[in-house]
Amino acid sequence: KDQSDCGNCWIFGTTSVLESAVLINEGAEYNFSEQSVALCVDRSWTYLYDHSTDPCGAGGNSFIASEVFIKKGSVLESCNPYNTTALNCDGSCVCDDCASVKRVDGYRLVTNDGLDLDAIKTAVYDHGPVTMSFYYDEGGICEDLTWGTIYDYYPCTESANHLVSIIGWNDSVPHQAPEHEGTGAWIVKNSWGTGWGNSGYFYLSYNSSSVTEIAYLEYK
Repeated sequence: KDQSDCGNCWIFGTTSVLESAVLINEGAEYNFSEQSVALCVDRSWTYLYDHSTDPCGAGGNSFIASEVFIKKGSVLESCNPYNTTALNCDGSCVCDDCASVKRVDGYRLVTNDGLDLDAIKTAVYDHGPVTMSFYYDEGGICEDLTWGTIYDYYPCTESANHLVSIIGWNDSVPHQAPEHEGTGAWIVKNSWGTGWGNSGYFYLSYNSSSVTEIAYLEYK
């Protein structure tokens, strides 16, 4: 998927985790609406709607996105398609009345410590894709002839600014930053379209980029 020019990675990354959970558990492929999440966020998160370009440019996290899935439920993309123009709503945003398809009943934070590789691997192995926030800077992108797009921002003291989903890992991927020894990377699904990275995916080197906010969703 492609979030386009809005800062809605937090919605796309969280939605993809729910879609993956349903696909793994039921063998059913759903396309859930990111637009619905953006427009139906609890208004007590006032910062999400306090500017003319909000909620397009407001930003958020996986907990806020999952809160919509808990209170309202996920709805189909076909009922509320993604439209960035409508997300620059200057306080006039209105939640949809689309029927709920799946309702989340558990937000499970695995860890906020990206160095805890075993906990993250266990969560992915046991529950499927998980949300993950990290610090993104174009300077951390490397293009490898064997592996394609590898992101390795090391060392990193900055705070996370982008949310995606981890779908797996490969311990053989070489680290790219000059000071970063060793191998291993997360296989990550991004939300910048198929024209970016490895057809929309990329590798993120272990122990780099201030990885945090690892979580999975339970639903009914």
